[in-house]
Amino acid sequence: MANAFKPLGAASVDRIVIMGPSHHVSFEGCAVTSASVFETPLGSLQVDTETVKQLHSTGKFPYFPLHCDEAEHSIEMHLPMLQTVLGEEACKLLKVLSIVVSKLTTEMEKEYAKLLAEFCDGERVRVCLSSDFCHWGPRFQYFNLPADAQPGQMLSEQIERLDRAGMQAIATGDPMVFREYLKLTKNTICGQKPILIFMEMSQLLGWGCTYELVSYDRSGKHVDPEDSTVSYVACHIRKSKAAK
Repeated sequence: MANAFKPLGAASVDRIVIMGPSHHVSFEGCAVTSASVFETPLGSLQVDTETVKQLHSTGKFPYFPLHCDEAEHSIEMHLPMLQTVLGEEACKLLKVLSIVVSKLTTEMEKEYAKLLAEFCDGERVRVCLSSDFCHWGPRFQYFNLPADAQPGQMLSEQIERLDRAGMQAIATGDPMVFREYLKLTKNTICGQKPILIFMEMSQLLGWGCTYELVSYDRSGKHVDPEDSTVSYVACHIRKSKAAK
């Protein structure tokens, strides 16, 4: 995961927007934190409380219950990485806007993209998307594999092909292509909703993003049919030269 944060080391950043899935509680829409500070073993980070208030005032962003916020790892895992890459002095000025995402329809994804766009645009703003990729095996009750799998191909190779096809769908920049991939494969990508919000927002803002896959790994290198494994992807997303 650390590979995903390297480009931030040379960046001047005022606001980091982190969008991640809700793992412990299901609800309709997106939620914002009620905290004013995030504490990590490396120190504290300030929450962008002014933007949180603006989003909450729309009626579309309820406050995430504090006990759920404290239990949710999709946001908190990013924070020490940001602190390490940006450095102590930069983090004193940094504001973090965390968005926890749960159940969304396609229309809701588009609506949230519009609501978040102005807060994610700007030269000194960066967006982080938190997601694992395929959760495969009996623990997750997911056993799908590529339809064109070759005889004798290892399960680990087939799962990787499934994931890389998902990355290729995301890299098109077209949310409909990614939705079609998810419909076809039902891949258990936990952060698919934050990714789709971002893709809708990128189109809305005319960013013309390029997606660079920088690393891929799994919790289990060799996979047997009775095993369960989770895939991990690190990706750099950049605006193209022709972007807004």
